[in-house]
Amino acid sequence: MSDTPSPQPPLFKFLGLDPEKSQKYAGWLKFEAILFIVLGVLAIMLPGLFSVGLSLFLGWLFLIGGIFSVIGALQAMKAKNFIWRLASGILTAVVGALVISKPLEWMAILTLIVAGYFLIDGIFKIIYGLRAMGVPGAGMAIINGIFGLIIAWIVYAQWPVSAEWFLGMLIGINLLMAGLFLLRVSGGIKKHTSNP
Repeated sequence: MSDTPSPQPPLFKFLGLDPEKSQKYAGWLKFEAILFIVLGVLAIMLPGLFSVGLSLFLGWLFLIGGIFSVIGALQAMKAKNFIWRLASGILTAVVGALVISKPLEWMAILTLIVAGYFLIDGIFKIIYGLRAMGVPGAGMAIINGIFGLIIAWIVYAQWPVSAEWFLGMLIGINLLMAGLFLLRVSGGIKKHTSNP
């Protein structure tokens, strides 16, 4: 009879999880997963609210970051890059204040930028997939690229109306997928702890 401990499941190794604390961690993950799923569903149902929320959140980040940059620059007035740091801080704060003062307009601009990303990324993925024909996953790259082009086309075709739902929908889908993933991980931990 050997006293060697049974090997740790790969999930526990990947998470760096102590088996004794795994039940508590699984419970926390399940709570986090349910929270993400609920927020994701809300964002999909109320995309305009989440789109405006994202715009305001970014505006406040810029404003606060700009103010701290200005304070930091003023504390080092003798530095060689003082003027540039001060100018950068002021610009960042001004952009933040503008976004906060007109979140709907900036939401529309941000929507165009994100749609542009999907357009360019979609083209690159299609080119990559066509050049990698015969390589596993090349077909998926092409499908993913076409999907990106379709998203970009829908957003551009409906702009500026698409600004009311696009970003919120993306946030919702992302939160929902993250929640479903965490729920699977939580279930995997519970499965391994109840059937060692």
